[in-house]
Amino acid sequence: SDAQIRIEKEYDDKITSMDDLLPESALAGLADFVAHYSTWAYQYDDPYHSRSTPASQFHNAANIQWLSHLDITQFEQTQTWQSIRKALRPNKDSYRPYSISSFLVRRLDPNRVDSNECEDKDDLIAVLFLMRKWLKNDYGELLLSDPKGEVAAAFMPYRGRIVAWNCNIPFVFRPPGMAYKQGQYGILFKLTRNETVHAKGIERYENIEKSYAAHNFLEFPLPVSNEKRAEEAGPNVTRHLTRKFTDKWGHLVAVYD
Repeated sequence: SDAQIRIEKEYDDKITSMDDLLPESALAGLADFVAHYSTWAYQYDDPYHSRSTPASQFHNAANIQWLSHLDITQFEQTQTWQSIRKALRPNKDSYRPYSISSFLVRRLDPNRVDSNECEDKDDLIAVLFLMRKWLKNDYGELLLSDPKGEVAAAFMPYRGRIVAWNCNIPFVFRPPGMAYKQGQYGILFKLTRNETVHAKGIERYENIEKSYAAHNFLEFPLPVSNEKRAEEAGPNVTRHLTRKFTDKWGHLVAVYD
């Protein structure tokens, strides 16, 4: 299966991947919600030059540039969450989210490795990818590292793919390739079985919403125009081609009218 590039043997019980858990109707609904009904804020943190944006105060160790924090209480009531929860822990104590964020990663974004400090040692981090189309040379893999900084596992961000891992495993979203001019997006979950951590997460979300309102972030849409590649989204210029030839230096010359 192409569900993973590889998972090192010692991490088999700490990293899980699932494809096709959610139906296309659920993925389409989530993608539409993320694009049109979420509150997006630009989050940039450059400690070397003492530069940051107001939204960066909410600790985004991975330095993901665009994030939208989702309502934890509302999301827990959805059938989508129930399906994810049951798949992650079918026969044990259930996990509950203490942070849910939709994210956007663009080419050239200066992402960092997130060596997440666990709220509780058994906490999980999970990601659900939502892009409609992703090809091999678009890159953008999710990379998980071992304590030495070597890659322990890597996953392509295919639509509907869910990857979950123990919170003490560092991770980074590799930016898309230069030819991909939109961005990869999905939903990032932080999960716990500790009720105190869960309650603090809800309180933190409420504080974020207040800050977003204060900085007029509440009307920000998804910061990409659509899911199409630039060559698909732009005008069809080929029908205006009237002449094509090669000059004496070997350069291709095209004439459009």
